[in-house]
Amino acid sequence: MAVYGRVCQKIYQGVSAAGVDYMEIGYLSSECAFSRDEVGPWKFCAESDLRRIIGDEEKKIKLSAMADIGRIEYADIPPKNESSLDIGPRRLLRSPDRQGDCTGSPLHGQGI
Repeated sequence: MAVYGRVCQKIYQGVSAAGVDYMEIGYLSSECAFSRDEVGPWKFCAESDLRRIIGDEEKKIKLSAMADIGRIEYADIPPKNESSLDIGPRRLLRSPDRQGDCTGSPLHGQGI
């Protein structure tokens, strides 16, 4: 696991042990907007990355992620029953002059 994965895992374990109820673990976006090699896995919050952080122990904390409308394809938002995310995604709306790179997304420009 890369350094940022170990750091995220330690943070997750620490807030979980401290009894924190909710944690925003990262960001949901599509690879049409960002390069995974340049920004790392927490710009995407793939289920496999989340599972590496959570591990096999019982999850005691509710996880959320932020999504930037215009930078995520609808198909990249995981169904709740297939995701370790409990809440969200929280939506970040952008002004029309600052739209993202996923102009083919059905969410692009809808302001939802």
